Amino acid sequence: MLRTNPACRRLAPLPGPLVDAVRDIPSYEVLRAAATAGELTKYFDVNLTQLLTSTPVRDTVEIRILPGAIAAGPIVDQAALVELLLDRCVDPEPIPPGDDVEGLLELAAEALAARD
Repeated sequence: MLRTNPACRRLAPLPGPLVDAVRDIPSYEVLRAAATAGELTKYFDVNLTQLLTSTPVRDTVEIRILPGAIAAGPIVDQAALVELLLDRCVDPEPIPPGDDVEGLLELAAEALAARD
């Protein structure tokens, strides 16, 4: 939905081993091993390095995939979308399978409606 900013040369989708590992609701140790196997660095669309290291310097997740914008509206909208996605992460109910954007937009609309 946000897409990697084409002007950024050092960003990429998360590594395959890490994406594959999350499909089975793994333990933290399995996630850390998958991050290591996928050679996770901060140069992915989402920087999870502090979350998946044994010695974190800080407890942060950096969203690097946000495209540039000059006007405040699009920036706030993108930040709100990321906030909804992070809120969804703590929901124990798995996200239904499928990669369609419409389904993700419906989840976002439901989350917005539930917050009001």
